[in-house]
Amino acid sequence: MSREIHLYIAGGDDSKLFPVLSSGLAMDRLVVLCSGPDGTIGLVEGLERIGFGGIDAIRTDLTDYQRVYDSVRSVCSNYCKKYEDAHFDVNISSGGPVAVAAMVNAVQSFDADLYYIREGEVVRKRSDDLEGLAELRGKRRVLETFLRFRDSSSYTNRELMGSLSKQGLVHHTKELSRMGLIRREGSVKYPVWVLTDKGEQALRRL
Repeated sequence: MSREIHLYIAGGDDSKLFPVLSSGLAMDRLVVLCSGPDGTIGLVEGLERIGFGGIDAIRTDLTDYQRVYDSVRSVCSNYCKKYEDAHFDVNISSGGPVAVAAMVNAVQSFDADLYYIREGEVVRKRSDDLEGLAELRGKRRVLETFLRFRDSSSYTNRELMGSLSKQGLVHHTKELSRMGLIRREGSVKYPVWVLTDKGEQALRRL
């Protein structure tokens, strides 16, 4: 079970946050980005009235792309160090275009999910649908080879081959490498196939 940490930009129409609380989405912590303390007073009070107190207010200049980007990266990095099972959900319904763009770009490497509020309902959207993942799902045998990386992050050719023929192994590793899910290390004669960051994200979604 992951620890769900939501990110939200305060200001404007904070009613864009409250539908999340009744949507069934898990929320263990809420990180509120704001320009100053005044931007969170009403929001915090409203959340406390309904019994939610796990709030972290992060002050930053919401008109400065780099500051928002750096703030979000720092917050996510700190939570990942604190909780091995941290997962981020990003509410993109509020905030100016600069702040939203910075926040979305900052969370991409953290395998975050995006969502927004439409007509009072939560609509979820992957921040990165991992190009090639749909293609991989359609290649059953290649997918089976890739799923072996759940047990180990690296394999030699001999370890990865299993019941595959030599030609089959070459095809599978070539496809997975092309998709950016694994990379080759070691010598040409004795390669070691290593899971990439993208590969780790893909395994969490399969």
